[in-house]
Amino acid sequence: MGNQKSTYKWYNSQKSDFQNVLAINHDNSVLAVGNREEIKIFKILHYKEYNVENLTEQEEEELYASEGKALKQLLICDGNIGYVTTLQFLQSEKHANFFLSGSEHLINIWAPDDQLMPYCWQSKFKIEWTYSKINCVIIHPNENLIISGDNENVKLWQQQDQYVCQQIINEHKMPIYGLSISPDGKKLISIGADQNLFVMTGLEKETLQVIQKIQFNELLLRICFITNQIFTLQSSKSSTGSKNLQIFKMDLNEKFQIAKNISLQGKGQHDLGDCQPNYIPSKQILMIKSGYSINIIRFILYNPQFKGLDGEFDCQLEQSINFGHDWVFGTISHDGQFLITWDSKSHKTQIKKYYQKMDQQI
Repeated sequence: MGNQKSTYKWYNSQKSDFQNVLAINHDNSVLAVGNREEIKIFKILHYKEYNVENLTEQEEEELYASEGKALKQLLICDGNIGYVTTLQFLQSEKHANFFLSGSEHLINIWAPDDQLMPYCWQSKFKIEWTYSKINCVIIHPNENLIISGDNENVKLWQQQDQYVCQQIINEHKMPIYGLSISPDGKKLISIGADQNLFVMTGLEKETLQVIQKIQFNELLLRICFITNQIFTLQSSKSSTGSKNLQIFKMDLNEKFQIAKNISLQGKGQHDLGDCQPNYIPSKQILMIKSGYSINIIRFILYNPQFKGLDGEFDCQLEQSINFGHDWVFGTISHDGQFLITWDSKSHKTQIKKYYQKMDQQI
């Protein structure tokens, strides 16, 4: 009997400047990079497939070095956009190669001049919010609603001729640092510096209501929905990597409770840099950073709609990539095929590719 095992292996790399936030487009052909107060757009250079299963890392580097660079710069977007804090490509066919950027007091949606062969982008929608610094931004799956978290509130921005503020949720008393939307687009979770987690519903109706508040006695670092019934929370007593990833599941009363804990690599290490957690449903894997390491966790969902806490899912740490220090930034493609990172130790944009094999068990 065998189990599928996934791993990310070296695919290509390139020396590059500081990159504090990264995003990959829908077909893995374009990389957007936040470089302080600039947004740089690159074409990702892909090579013909090689069987690298049995090659050493040095042999792989020699193989791909002969092919050329990993990235080709297409454009630099600068001007009065402020320090870039978040980037996210839209995924629908209608908005192919559109992307969202958040930077301090400004949210932009950038549209390409040619959706099929983009080389230039222009700001199509702009949200200026001068009252409080924007810390995190996400876009609803239907792509007509933007949710932002700033130093004071969670805000819903609805698309009309322009984006207008539809609702302000002022439950947090300190800066909001994390947001996550359920796959069905109905629930929103927020975490903040006040060590509170709020679960809200009604997102599909664009009118949120808080249905659950969970208070903690430690810092809340990263949050991510897995299914409509399951989300993960990463927390720590200080600004260090988490010892465990807490996995919450909806109970029979439709309240979220801790169902499992899974150990992470990187506990107790400084945890600067930014890799927002990202779950890939098609591969059932979660990418999440802790300390010096990026952890890849596999979920096994037996019955994801079951509302009890026991026996309906499992998870395991499948791979840990240690960068030797904490100043690591990165993202994963929408289909999970590529993991792209930048770290201050190597000063490289590193591209790793997903491989899967059967682990034979007797």
